[in-house]
Amino acid sequence: MNTIFHAPLPPGPFTRSQAEAVEAAYTNVAIEDDQGTHFRLVVRHEGVMVWRAWSFEPEAGQMLNRYLARYGIRRP
Repeated sequence: MNTIFHAPLPPGPFTRSQAEAVEAAYTNVAIEDDQGTHFRLVVRHEGVMVWRAWSFEPEAGQMLNRYLARYGIRRP
C-alpha cells in the first residue's frame, strides 16, 4: 500500500494557526507549554511522547512532519 504524506508544517518554525490546524487534524498531537508568544507541539504514540518542538526552532516543522508521518493518527 502506497500512502502519500503531505507535510502539514513548513520545514522551519511554524505559526500558531498552523499548529492549531495540525492539532485539529490529528488525535495524538497537542499544543503544550503555551507561553503566549511561543509554544511546543507534541506528538504522542500510545500515550508516550515521541517528539516535541518549540514553535520557533529552526527545523521544528521538518522533524515534526517526520514523526507525524510515522505516528500521526488522523481524525476521521
